[in-house]
Amino acid sequence: MVIGETQLETKPVFDVTAKTNASKIVYADKLVNKIYKSDMIGSYQIKNIKTAYQTIKMLQTKGYTISDENITQAF
Repeated sequence: MVIGETQLETKPVFDVTAKTNASKIVYADKLVNKIYKSDMIGSYQIKNIKTAYQTIKMLQTKGYTISDENITQAF
């Protein structure tokens, strides 16, 4: 499970759901410090990019081949 933004109100729900489903949970806002430039406007897009980036990193651990060049071009 990739959660984009940690919020005190929702964190317990996500934590229980991950435990119930034996899923790893990561909070992208706590892990991703890299900033990608994007044509998308809006301050929330930085959060969306961090979430997408962390999701890609998790997919890579599952065997998906996604290069850093692909990531940079996509963003």
